[in-house]
Amino acid sequence: MCWALRELGCDDPRLMKAIDWMARTVTGEGIAPLTDKHAEVRYYAYKCGPGFACGVNGQLPCAWGAVKVMLAFGKVPVNQRTPLMKRAIKQGVDFLFSVDPATAAYRHGMAPSPIAAGGSSDFRSSTSRTFFRMSRRWSRWGMVAINAWRKP
Repeated sequence: MCWALRELGCDDPRLMKAIDWMARTVTGEGIAPLTDKHAEVRYYAYKCGPGFACGVNGQLPCAWGAVKVMLAFGKVPVNQRTPLMKRAIKQGVDFLFSVDPATAAYRHGMAPSPIAAGGSSDFRSSTSRTFFRMSRRWSRWGMVAINAWRKP
């Protein structure tokens, strides 16, 4: 959201506050751990810890989330970046380059990535292909059904 709003030219002080909050979620500065249920400001189930930790990803760092955060940081002019943002950016760069970007074989709690698994043998890529084929079929038949209801 922060990236999209900056990309659209929004220059609202609330946006910089949100970007500062995003930097804190990356570095962990000022945020209690997930287990501290009584803390006013703490991590929750999905954004469960610093360093792009993700509840959906088995509490491992999430490259998809990291890329979105880094896109937003990239929209902040260099002279407006706070020391906190700079630390978060460094942490993001270190994480994204922790593996070969050509393979994007980041650790995760799910099945191997399509690239790491050799493409078609990964269940997600075959599921995606099936969905794509089905949606094309539905689209074609859906258009036939829609056209049948049109009046001449």
